[in-house]
Amino acid sequence: MAAINQIALVGHCAADTHMLADWVNRMAKGVPVVSIGDTQALESCAQPETLVLINRVLDGLFETDGGIDLIRMLSQRKNAPLMMLISNYDDAQQAAVEAGAIRGFGKSSLQDSDTTTLLQRVLHDLDDGSS
Repeated sequence: MAAINQIALVGHCAADTHMLADWVNRMAKGVPVVSIGDTQALESCAQPETLVLINRVLDGLFETDGGIDLIRMLSQRKNAPLMMLISNYDDAQQAAVEAGAIRGFGKSSLQDSDTTTLLQRVLHDLDDGSS
C-alpha cells in the first residue's frame, strides 16, 4: 500500500474535529488533515492514499448516520481507503473491523500511549508498504 497523502476526519462535530485534528497533527507531522462533513466531500477524498477516521455516529450530510454503515459502503470499492472507526465502544470497533476497517480508537483514549502507538504503526506500515 502506498504512503498516505492525507488524513480525513469524517462525520465529527466541530469541537471533536478540532480536538482530533490537533492530536493527529502532532502524531502525523507533515500529513495534511481534512475535515469531511458530507458525502460529496468524502467522494473527492476517499482514495487509497487517504487514512479515513470515521465517527461512530456521523455528524453531517451523509447517506447514512452510522459510521459502521459508511465503512461497509466504502470497503466495497475497488480502491477503498484505509479506514478506522473513532469510538470508545469495543463492540462498535469489532463491527467496524468486520465491515472492513482496521481497529480504531476512542476519543477518550487520545492521550494513551497505546493509541499513539496504534496510529504511528499504521502510518509507518503505510510508508513502508508493509500493510
